Parts: sequence; structure tokens; C-alpha cells
Amino acid sequence: METFDGGTLRLSDLEGKVVVLNFWASWCPPCRWEMPFFETMWNEYRDRDVVFVGVAMSDTLEDAQGFAEEAGVTYPIGLDQTNDIVRAYEVRSLPTTFFIDKEGQIQRRLTSAANEALLKVFLRGQLPRE
Repeated sequence: METFDGGTLRLSDLEGKVVVLNFWASWCPPCRWEMPFFETMWNEYRDRDVVFVGVAMSDTLEDAQGFAEEAGVTYPIGLDQTNDIVRAYEVRSLPTTFFIDKEGQIQRRLTSAANEALLKVFLRGQLPRE
């Protein structure tokens, strides 16, 4: 996936990291509501082998990029213009979030909005205690 900052990201590049993979759209109210929680958790856990990835779908590049900028998103984020990623993960509703462990196995699929408490429960279960 091409990210909004001009880079390229493949989940295979994130091997050995805990991944929170979120599918969203700028027009989706629950997606807009949950995005600040992802940003907060990204800033809290980014130095602990955790990566948040946002995949916009069913959206225009302009709208998706505009909302991501407005929301102050700093984690890797882009638009699945071909729907290849959407099809691979069989995403049928928004928001949808996948919690993926360091071995690349999907541990949980959430088909509703995430909040900070839910994100912390997953991340704490995947990481060694500090």
C-alpha cells in the first residue's frame, strides 16, 4: 500500500511486530470517533515494536488524506485504491480492526469502533511487562 507520506508499506515488512490494522473511511462516523484513540496508543506504544496501520477504503484520496491530516494522524496510513487489501482481509463493514501478533497471526477481528481501553487490553496481552 502506498502511504499518504509517499512511502510504501507491506504487512510482511512488519514481521516481528504487533500490528493494529484498522480499516476506515472519512465519511464513517465511528471511524472518525475512534481515530484519536489509535493516535494516542500509537504514540504510547510505538517504541515497543507496535505498529498501527490505517487503511482507508471506499473513499477518495482527497477526502481520506484530508481527514487523516485534520485528525493529526502520524502512524502509517494510506488508501486501498484497488481494494486488494480489503478483499484479502474480507472487510465488509466499517470500522474493522485486526489485532495481529508478532508471528503475523490475527488474534482478534473487531467490527465496531475501538476505544483506548480495548486497545490497551490487546497490547498489554501481546507485550512483555515493563
